[in-house]
Amino acid sequence: MSAGLLIDALWPDSEGDAAYHALESALYRLRQLLGARDAVRMEGGKASLNRDQVWVDLWEFEEELQRPRAPEAKGIERIGRLRLLYQGHFLQHKTEEPWS
Repeated sequence: MSAGLLIDALWPDSEGDAAYHALESALYRLRQLLGARDAVRMEGGKASLNRDQVWVDLWEFEEELQRPRAPEAKGIERIGRLRLLYQGHFLQHKTEEPWS
């Protein structure tokens, strides 16, 4: 996502340099929380997550949908694998964390 879009969404009332500094600070803090400096990248004015450092359920969902299916594969089994990605409430085990 472009830095400009993030800045506009998160700090709409901030001026250019102050808003960009706020984004840099937020990304630094996020990297610290994740415990991985390379988890969030900022390159060419765009912020992105590093797929080698971060797991995102939607990415896994998309990959499962793009995997070729064997002729004998059952659709219900595939749906079961997809449903396993979405068990429980969001952050159900992290409610005591200060950042959540």
